[in-house]
Amino acid sequence: MKHLLILLTLISINSYSQSKNPYNVDLDMLLIGGKDKMENLILENCHYPNIAKENGTQGIVVIGFTLTKEAKIINIKTVNTIGDGCDEEAIRVFKLTEGNWKPYIESGQTVDKYFEYEFKYSLTDSKKVESIINRVNKLYSSEKYSDALMQLNEVIKRDPYNTSMLLIRGICKHKTGDKKGACDDWNRVKFLGDINAEKYLNENCKD
Repeated sequence: MKHLLILLTLISINSYSQSKNPYNVDLDMLLIGGKDKMENLILENCHYPNIAKENGTQGIVVIGFTLTKEAKIINIKTVNTIGDGCDEEAIRVFKLTEGNWKPYIESGQTVDKYFEYEFKYSLTDSKKVESIINRVNKLYSSEKYSDALMQLNEVIKRDPYNTSMLLIRGICKHKTGDKKGACDDWNRVKFLGDINAEKYLNENCKD
């Protein structure tokens, strides 16, 4: 296997409220020591799993967590997974950030708040998301839902906030018999503030 230059970078995050109305929050303001200290902590401790390198696995692991009024991080979970050990590694390293947070202040009071943090695992020979999306559109329009689903998984690994692709992945899952997976994707789309999921949720996810 040819040698690949491995890049692991820390990416800006978005915050989403419990009412499912997305808005931007600069988490750098909540980090003790700021962005540079956090990046150094993560880059010094985070490793690209060997199996992920061997398999060419790459994409964005999204970690969801609650920052408490006491500046503790709890309820840590993976919101977007890419597999091959990357998800577990991202969670392991994210837990090391405990003690580096300030409480979130809203309307003059400290409150518990849900946030999302992204870890990007990238190889220099990465396929462009646009080319994969083109394949998705061709397969989807040809009603080759199983094949489209495989490509959609690759897109969402790299672009976890792409609500259009999440919506279509939900449709493909539903067409191939995965009702729960479809509803999970459509609920995620709704959570991200895209109203286009409402129709599918109302028609298919009321049970």
